[in-house]
Formats: sequence, C-alpha cells, structure tokens
Amino acid sequence: MINRKTSGTKDNLCWCGTLRGQQTSGNWQNVPRTTFTLSQCMACQTIRTVTCEYDDYVEGLYLGDLSLRHKNSVATIKEHCSGKVLDIGCNCGEILNELRDDDSFTELAGIDANEKAVSLGAEKFKLNLKNIDVEDLLRDEDEKYDTVVMIHTFEHILNPVKFLKKIQYLFKESGQHLLYLCVPNIENANIFNFGALDPREHYWHFTESSLLSLIKYVYPTAEIIFSGKSHIWSNNEQLELVVKVPSLETES
Repeated sequence: MINRKTSGTKDNLCWCGTLRGQQTSGNWQNVPRTTFTLSQCMACQTIRTVTCEYDDYVEGLYLGDLSLRHKNSVATIKEHCSGKVLDIGCNCGEILNELRDDDSFTELAGIDANEKAVSLGAEKFKLNLKNIDVEDLLRDEDEKYDTVVMIHTFEHILNPVKFLKKIQYLFKESGQHLLYLCVPNIENANIFNFGALDPREHYWHFTESSLLSLIKYVYPTAEIIFSGKSHIWSNNEQLELVVKVPSLETES
C-alpha cells in the first residue's frame, strides 16, 4: 500500500506577514492522485502551496548529462560569480562539476539533505559534498564563501525570510557576498500541468516581481547584479537572480 503524505505552508503567513489570499484548488495533472490548494497573497502577490496531498515517492538523482535548465544556470554563474562557492541543495554536485575547470572559482563545496545523492556525487565527481544543512555550516567558523548558489532549491524553504538572514553569516567578511537564486517562473505556468511547479515540494511559486520584492524586503540595500529568465523546456521558464548581499555590518 502506498503511503499518502501531506505538505504545504498550511496555517503559516506569507513571507510578507499577510495571511489573506485568493485560493485555487485542483489536481496536478503530471502526477496522479496529487491534489493541492494554492493561495496568492493579497499584499505581495506571491503564490504559496497551502496544502498538498500525494503518494509518497523517491526523489530523483541528477548524474547524467546536464538539463537545459542547469546549462542556463551554469552560464549565468560563470558570467557573474567567482571565488569560493557553496551550492545549497547540490544533489549529486553536477553543477559544481561544470565549474571546476573555470579558474574564476577557487574552491567548490555542496550540501544536500539527500544522503544518497551526496554519496553518489562525491564518488563520481570527487567533489567536497556533505549530507548536512545550513545550521551545521553556521557552527563552523572556517566555512565562509564568496558565492552561494541555490538552483531550484529556494522554493523548497518553508521560511525564506529567516533563511536569507541566516545565510548572511556564510559569506566571507571581505568576500564578494554573491547569491545566485534560480526558481521556476509561475507567471507563464499552467498550474495544473506545469511540471516544475511541483506542489509536493515547493512551498513558494514566484514571479520575477515577487522574488525581487522578497529580496528587497530582507536585504533593503542589496545590489541586484542580474535578473532574468531562461528556458527550462518548451515555453516554460525559470527565474535567475544574482544579488550582492549586504554585509552584516551594512545591515546593522
């Protein structure tokens, strides 16, 4: 018998502190027996997954050739980022592996909650990958970075405001403080059959405007280095953002 699971932000407020929103419910056509309720915030317009019921499943691993979405991310990272890099939600490390031959990147590391992905990736790519979370890194004063990347990971974070404040402590004091975010673009999606929506795992569904609003809410003095869209497949898009995160001294 297949186990049924439930996820979502449930009774939590939107990241902007508002509870009121316009709700939409339906069945996700890509995956049978997956039902969800979304709510679009009346204040910031961000869409969140309130609840989602689905059959339990095994998370995918990325060990083959890079997908189009990952190739686009690699190109943007190479153009705008450099130094010591941390990939949060690295899966098997396939993105980091594409950066290793570029002299702009001095050191590469990745963390992921999927123990199997980390083990397989570390063995195949010989990279510094760890099955730990951000809290573990924050306890290590020696683990500081120039660039933090999150590729189709940020939408999985239940409390994005708290998380963005935490990762300020991961940057080198005199480093570049660059944050690369890549998330699905809900603006051009049919929410009932858009594969990258995935209400089972994604708490948040951003447009370019709502993602920028969140960044400016947490980092009022942040510099937006790059903001754009790239294709995932067909006409579906992902949002890409490179932010120069203010230092803790600047924000205090």
